[in-house]
Amino acid sequence: MDLRDFGYVWEGQGFDPGVPPSVLGVGDGCRLLKMNKAVVLFHPNNPRTLSRLTHCDEVVCDISKWKVRSLDPVKGLYSNAIECYVDGHLETVLEEVRNVVSLKKQFPNITGVIHDDLIGLCKRCGLNAKEYGEVVQTISQAGLKLWLVFYAHELDEIETKWRDFKRYADVVHFWVWKSEDLFYLDEYMKRCRKAFPDKPINLGVYLRDYHYRRSVPTNRLLFEMEKIKGYIQDDVIQGFSILGTITMDTNPEGVKAIADFLDQAEIY
Repeated sequence: MDLRDFGYVWEGQGFDPGVPPSVLGVGDGCRLLKMNKAVVLFHPNNPRTLSRLTHCDEVVCDISKWKVRSLDPVKGLYSNAIECYVDGHLETVLEEVRNVVSLKKQFPNITGVIHDDLIGLCKRCGLNAKEYGEVVQTISQAGLKLWLVFYAHELDEIETKWRDFKRYADVVHFWVWKSEDLFYLDEYMKRCRKAFPDKPINLGVYLRDYHYRRSVPTNRLLFEMEKIKGYIQDDVIQGFSILGTITMDTNPEGVKAIADFLDQAEIY
């Protein structure tokens, strides 16, 4: 089997610190990597956005919810600025879930929704597992899958304070925040698999190290991709995701390395 069949690309353009405007639009990341599944964020979930992904077999929509706002001018610093932010309050999340459910009628390739940075946003916005049940019920009734984002540095919290959220995940979207920690991936995956023994895991691949605000070195990207290939062959994980189109312009060497790896990788 083609390793690409297990992969997704994070599509959309936000405003990451240190990342200049991109020439790429929604859907271009999938085209560049010759992949046909997308996770779309940073833009409104509406027909205009989703019409750019009709070539994809699967689309997973953000419910976190990432938005854009203008900033007031600061004399001597900037006169015109905008930023990405997350409006993760329960009312917003529910509103976005209902919106995606409605859009699925027009765009049947929508297969799921994603709640980015779940634990971080629950802390910031005061969400708890009990009230989140309404979100889960609405998603389930629509036949969609709920992707929940968790990080390696949250593994202790996942097993303690936030363990009540574990049952809600249809897909565990797992990330290692610092690229230097990728070399502990085997240990992290053992702990993640123990925390979620019966859940599909989708392992994330950062093109940019957001902690240090620089591109992930190619050797680390290839290290993770090689691990992904082995994990999928051994049924440790069920998929992977590349983040993303927003940072492809700033790491062209990494994008090419991943594309070349995918051209040669086969799953037996």
